[in-house]
Amino acid sequence: MGDWREVYRPGTLVIWPKGEAGVVCNQLRALHDPESQGHCPAHITLTQPFLQSPDDSDLKRVAEVASQTAPF
Repeated sequence: MGDWREVYRPGTLVIWPKGEAGVVCNQLRALHDPESQGHCPAHITLTQPFLQSPDDSDLKRVAEVASQTAPF
């Protein structure tokens, strides 16, 4: 089986919890899924891995959508 990280090489979109939410999530992940926690801290994945690296136009569109989305 190949390296699981290879599929993520072009990137993906994630949200990284801040403050206390991030601390609590990371503690739970360390307890219940230490292998994954060792690779990447707690996050919310917004997209599947990209098939190719996004270009400037793609990133501009993501910024437009994100700017119209209220924090939660």
